[in-house]
Amino acid sequence: MKKLYQYTMFLMAGALAACSSMEVSDPYEDSLPAGFNARVYGDLHPELRYLQLKDYVVYYNRYLESTVTKNGGDFSAMKAADEANFTAATNEANLAAMCSSKFIGGASGHSAESCVNVSADASLMMELKEFNLIGVTDDFAALESVPYDNVAFSQQYIMFGQSHGWAYRYCSDAEFANPGRDSLYIKKQQNKATADQPFQPDPNFYCADQTGALHLVNP
Repeated sequence: MKKLYQYTMFLMAGALAACSSMEVSDPYEDSLPAGFNARVYGDLHPELRYLQLKDYVVYYNRYLESTVTKNGGDFSAMKAADEANFTAATNEANLAAMCSSKFIGGASGHSAESCVNVSADASLMMELKEFNLIGVTDDFAALESVPYDNVAFSQQYIMFGQSHGWAYRYCSDAEFANPGRDSLYIKKQQNKATADQPFQPDPNFYCADQTGALHLVNP
Protein backbone atom coordinates (compact mmCIF):
# COMPACT_ATOMS: atom_id res chain seq x y z
CA MET A 1 0.00 0.00 0.00
CA LYS A 2 2.84 2.39 0.82
CA LYS A 3 4.42 1.81 -2.60
CA LEU A 4 1.11 2.32 -4.35
CA TYR A 5 0.77 5.66 -2.56
CA GLN A 6 4.23 6.65 -3.73
CA TYR A 7 3.47 5.74 -7.33
CA THR A 8 0.33 7.85 -7.32
CA MET A 9 2.10 11.02 -6.20
CA PHE A 10 2.18 12.19 -9.81
CA LEU A 11 -1.50 11.69 -10.54
CA MET A 12 -2.41 15.36 -10.81
CA ALA A 13 -5.80 16.44 -12.00
CA GLY A 14 -6.18 15.26 -15.58
CA ALA A 15 -2.53 14.27 -15.94
CA LEU A 16 -3.36 10.74 -17.00
CA ALA A 17 -6.76 11.34 -18.56
CA ALA A 18 -7.36 9.22 -21.59
CA CYS A 19 -7.56 11.95 -24.15
CA SER A 20 -5.41 15.02 -23.66
CA SER A 21 -1.70 15.64 -23.57
CA MET A 22 -0.01 12.38 -24.45
CA GLU A 23 1.56 13.52 -27.70
CA VAL A 24 2.52 17.12 -27.00
CA SER A 25 6.09 18.27 -26.48
CA ASP A 26 7.33 18.04 -22.91
CA PRO A 27 7.06 21.44 -21.14
CA TYR A 28 9.32 20.17 -18.35
CA GLU A 29 12.26 19.43 -20.62
CA ASP A 30 14.46 22.19 -19.17
CA SER A 31 14.07 20.76 -15.66
CA LEU A 32 15.04 17.22 -16.63
CA PRO A 33 18.56 15.73 -16.63
CA ALA A 34 20.38 15.28 -19.92
CA GLY A 35 19.34 12.11 -21.68
CA PHE A 36 15.97 11.82 -19.94
CA ASN A 37 13.44 9.94 -22.04
CA ALA A 38 9.93 9.44 -20.68
CA ARG A 39 9.46 6.12 -22.47
CA VAL A 40 12.71 4.72 -21.07
CA TYR A 41 11.76 6.02 -17.62
CA GLY A 42 8.39 4.30 -17.91
CA ASP A 43 10.10 1.08 -18.95
CA LEU A 44 12.37 1.27 -15.90
CA HIS A 45 9.38 1.89 -13.64
CA PRO A 46 6.47 -0.13 -15.07
CA GLU A 47 4.28 0.92 -12.13
CA LEU A 48 3.82 4.27 -13.87
CA ARG A 49 2.64 2.79 -17.16
CA TYR A 50 0.47 0.34 -15.20
CA LEU A 51 -1.34 3.22 -13.49
CA GLN A 52 -1.64 5.14 -16.73
CA LEU A 53 -3.30 2.21 -18.50
CA LYS A 54 -5.53 1.50 -15.52
CA ASP A 55 -6.76 5.09 -15.59
CA TYR A 56 -7.17 4.92 -19.35
CA VAL A 57 -9.54 1.96 -19.03
CA VAL A 58 -11.61 3.74 -16.37
CA TYR A 59 -12.00 6.89 -18.48
CA TYR A 60 -12.65 4.93 -21.67
CA ASN A 61 -15.38 2.79 -20.11
CA ARG A 62 -17.02 5.78 -18.43
CA TYR A 63 -17.08 7.67 -21.71
CA LEU A 64 -18.51 4.67 -23.54
CA GLU A 65 -21.19 4.23 -20.88
CA SER A 66 -22.18 7.88 -21.17
CA THR A 67 -22.32 7.71 -24.96
CA VAL A 68 -24.31 4.46 -25.11
CA THR A 69 -26.76 5.65 -22.46
CA LYS A 70 -27.32 9.02 -24.16
CA ASN A 71 -28.14 7.18 -27.38
CA GLY A 72 -30.70 4.99 -25.64
CA GLY A 73 -28.56 1.86 -25.50
CA ASP A 74 -28.37 -0.70 -22.69
CA PHE A 75 -24.83 -0.36 -21.37
CA SER A 76 -25.36 -2.91 -18.58
CA ALA A 77 -26.23 -5.61 -21.10
CA MET A 78 -23.34 -4.57 -23.34
CA LYS A 79 -20.93 -4.73 -20.40
CA ALA A 80 -22.20 -8.13 -19.24
CA ALA A 81 -21.82 -9.63 -22.73
CA ASP A 82 -18.34 -8.14 -23.14
CA GLU A 83 -17.16 -9.40 -19.73
CA ALA A 84 -18.43 -12.87 -20.56
CA ASN A 85 -16.33 -12.85 -23.73
CA PHE A 86 -13.34 -11.36 -21.91
CA THR A 87 -13.28 -14.08 -19.24
CA ALA A 88 -14.01 -16.97 -21.62
CA ALA A 89 -11.48 -19.70 -22.36
CA THR A 90 -11.68 -18.68 -26.02
CA ASN A 91 -9.96 -15.40 -25.03
CA GLU A 92 -6.99 -17.22 -23.51
CA ALA A 93 -4.31 -15.83 -25.86
CA ASN A 94 -5.35 -12.25 -25.09
CA LEU A 95 -5.49 -12.97 -21.35
CA ALA A 96 -2.07 -14.66 -21.33
CA ALA A 97 -0.49 -11.66 -23.09
CA MET A 98 -2.02 -9.26 -20.59
CA CYS A 99 -1.05 -11.47 -17.65
CA SER A 100 2.63 -11.60 -18.60
CA SER A 101 2.90 -7.91 -19.56
CA LYS A 102 4.98 -5.96 -17.06
CA PHE A 103 2.70 -2.99 -17.64
CA ILE A 104 -0.56 -4.84 -16.95
CA GLY A 105 0.04 -8.07 -15.00
CA GLY A 106 0.24 -6.81 -11.45
CA ALA A 107 2.44 -3.83 -12.44
CA SER A 108 5.42 -6.13 -12.97
CA GLY A 109 4.14 -9.02 -15.05
CA HIS A 110 3.48 -12.56 -13.98
CA SER A 111 5.71 -15.42 -15.09
CA ALA A 112 4.83 -17.35 -18.24
CA GLU A 113 4.17 -20.41 -16.07
CA SER A 114 1.58 -18.45 -14.07
CA CYS A 115 -0.15 -17.22 -17.20
CA VAL A 116 -1.38 -20.59 -18.41
CA ASN A 117 -5.14 -21.19 -18.33
CA VAL A 118 -5.69 -17.68 -16.97
CA SER A 119 -9.45 -17.78 -17.46
CA ALA A 120 -9.66 -20.49 -14.78
CA ASP A 121 -7.64 -18.50 -12.23
CA ALA A 122 -10.03 -16.33 -10.22
CA SER A 123 -7.26 -14.23 -8.67
CA LEU A 124 -5.63 -13.38 -11.99
CA MET A 125 -8.97 -12.70 -13.61
CA MET A 126 -9.84 -10.22 -10.87
CA GLU A 127 -6.65 -8.30 -11.72
CA LEU A 128 -7.09 -8.40 -15.47
CA LYS A 129 -10.77 -7.42 -15.49
CA GLU A 130 -9.62 -3.96 -14.39
CA PHE A 131 -8.03 -3.66 -17.86
CA ASN A 132 -11.06 -4.81 -19.82
CA LEU A 133 -12.05 -2.23 -22.43
CA ILE A 134 -15.77 -2.71 -22.99
CA GLY A 135 -16.58 -3.29 -26.65
CA VAL A 136 -12.97 -4.02 -27.62
CA THR A 137 -12.07 -7.49 -28.86
CA ASP A 138 -8.28 -7.42 -28.49
CA ASP A 139 -7.75 -5.53 -25.24
CA PHE A 140 -4.02 -6.21 -25.12
CA ALA A 141 -3.35 -4.74 -28.57
CA ALA A 142 -5.52 -1.73 -27.79
CA LEU A 143 -3.68 -1.04 -24.52
CA GLU A 144 -0.30 -1.50 -26.19
CA SER A 145 -1.24 1.23 -28.66
CA VAL A 146 -1.99 3.83 -25.96
CA PRO A 147 0.71 6.52 -26.21
CA TYR A 148 3.00 7.01 -23.24
CA ASP A 149 2.05 10.09 -21.25
CA ASN A 150 5.41 11.81 -21.47
CA VAL A 151 4.26 14.87 -19.56
CA ALA A 152 2.94 12.92 -16.57
CA PHE A 153 6.05 10.72 -16.40
CA SER A 154 8.28 13.79 -16.53
CA GLN A 155 6.23 15.41 -13.77
CA GLN A 156 6.59 12.33 -11.62
CA TYR A 157 10.37 12.33 -11.97
CA ILE A 158 10.70 16.04 -11.18
CA MET A 159 8.31 16.00 -8.23
CA PHE A 160 9.06 12.57 -6.76
CA GLY A 161 11.38 10.24 -8.62
CA GLN A 162 14.60 12.26 -8.56
CA SER A 163 14.42 13.16 -4.86
CA HIS A 164 13.68 9.53 -4.00
CA GLY A 165 16.61 8.12 -5.95
CA TRP A 166 14.79 6.61 -8.92
CA ALA A 167 16.92 5.75 -11.95
CA TYR A 168 15.96 7.83 -14.97
CA ARG A 169 17.83 5.88 -17.67
CA TYR A 170 19.88 2.75 -18.29
CA CYS A 171 23.59 2.89 -17.51
CA SER A 172 26.29 3.06 -20.13
CA ASP A 173 29.06 0.44 -19.97
CA ALA A 174 31.35 3.04 -18.40
CA GLU A 175 28.92 3.54 -15.50
CA PHE A 176 28.59 -0.08 -14.37
CA ALA A 177 31.50 0.31 -11.97
CA ASN A 178 30.10 3.46 -10.39
CA PRO A 179 28.91 3.23 -6.78
CA GLY A 180 25.27 2.61 -5.98
CA ARG A 181 22.90 4.74 -3.98
CA ASP A 182 24.22 6.12 -0.69
CA SER A 183 22.74 4.14 2.21
CA LEU A 184 22.42 7.40 4.14
CA TYR A 185 19.58 8.57 1.92
CA ILE A 186 17.99 5.13 1.83
CA LYS A 187 17.85 4.90 5.63
CA LYS A 188 16.64 8.46 6.09
CA GLN A 189 13.88 8.06 3.52
CA GLN A 190 12.70 4.80 5.01
CA ASN A 191 11.64 6.68 8.13
CA LYS A 192 8.60 8.91 8.15
CA ALA A 193 9.52 12.57 8.01
CA THR A 194 8.88 14.57 11.19
CA ALA A 195 9.41 18.16 12.29
CA ASP A 196 12.66 17.12 13.96
CA GLN A 197 13.77 14.93 11.07
CA PRO A 198 12.39 16.36 7.82
CA PHE A 199 12.47 14.47 4.56
CA GLN A 200 15.99 14.22 3.14
CA PRO A 201 15.91 14.47 -0.67
CA ASP A 202 18.56 12.59 -2.58
CA PRO A 203 20.49 15.16 -4.69
CA ASN A 204 22.15 12.55 -6.93
CA PHE A 205 21.18 11.16 -10.32
CA TYR A 206 21.07 7.43 -10.98
CA CYS A 207 21.02 5.01 -13.85
CA ALA A 208 20.11 1.31 -13.71
CA ASP A 209 21.91 -1.70 -15.10
CA GLN A 210 20.10 -4.67 -16.65
CA THR A 211 19.60 -6.26 -13.23
CA GLY A 212 17.91 -3.13 -11.90
CA ALA A 213 20.84 -2.16 -9.65
CA LEU A 214 21.42 1.58 -9.35
CA HIS A 215 24.67 3.38 -10.16
CA LEU A 216 25.61 7.03 -9.92
CA VAL A 217 25.44 8.82 -13.25
CA ASN A 218 28.74 10.13 -14.57
CA PRO A 219 28.93 13.95 -14.43
